[in-house]
Amino acid sequence: MFLQKLSLQNFRNYEDITVELNRGGNLLFGDNGEKKTNFLESIYFLSVFRSFKRGSSSEIAQWETNGFQLSGFFETVSGITRSIDIRWETGQKKQVYFEGELIPKISELIGTFPTVIMSPESQEISRGLPQERRRFLDLCISMVDSEYLRHLIAYKRVTKQRNKFLLLTEQGKSGYSAALEPWNVKLVQHGSFLIKRRLEAIDKLSVTCREMYAEISGGREELAVEYRSTIPDADRIEESFRKQLMRFRDDEQRKKTTLVGPHRDDIKFCLNGNDARKYASQGQHKTILLALKSAD
Repeated sequence: MFLQKLSLQNFRNYEDITVELNRGGNLLFGDNGEKKTNFLESIYFLSVFRSFKRGSSSEIAQWETNGFQLSGFFETVSGITRSIDIRWETGQKKQVYFEGELIPKISELIGTFPTVIMSPESQEISRGLPQERRRFLDLCISMVDSEYLRHLIAYKRVTKQRNKFLLLTEQGKSGYSAALEPWNVKLVQHGSFLIKRRLEAIDKLSVTCREMYAEISGGREELAVEYRSTIPDADRIEESFRKQLMRFRDDEQRKKTTLVGPHRDDIKFCLNGNDARKYASQGQHKTILLALKSAD
């Protein structure tokens, strides 16, 4: 996949610019504050339709404008040129056009133009909160597996609805368990699918990351990547999921939130058997990230 041309209007501090890129490679250079990161951000935006930075669309639009637009032209491995256009205006939903046609569900295009980004924000993957690692893994899998993305969207919707039920309903109320059961069924259905695919992805990622880390570090350290789940039995995920829901039923009602499932899982990075979050240096974290992104 080759990005041939990129056009930006009112995107961050780019008022109106069109750039044709070189197939052999491109180098951005300049002093601090000269838009280099914003340019890379726009390419990433074309891939996943959001920024790798935190913030809303209104923060992306140039100051004192009511929206932004970015367009890209990609050449596929078969030599076909594809176009994508993203528009956002104040008070409106983001609109994405693929080959000139408005796409009703933006998620359907995730993975069409895969991109790997390495930025200061990426450091949170190895050293930050579990949600950063889950977000990274979900995006990696969604880029190549549209079925995973559909289950992920459905799982998030079910979890939100189930949490609302837990918040508004008292456990002792008549019919409580029967009313909760449909949410449990959907939670197990979609959540089990996510966990299975995540385990498969981690198995492959761990091997590649270990090899990449060894190459970068000169073989002085060994990196292991492990998936840590709230569902203890990886061989019987659905059955184990249901048992965990029963086990934590009272705790969930007391805390008014869903405590079991892939939204509570984590990824652990170990260097020579030691937890990288606790013991790795800044340099080691950067090497982990480089190995992870190279394997992505």
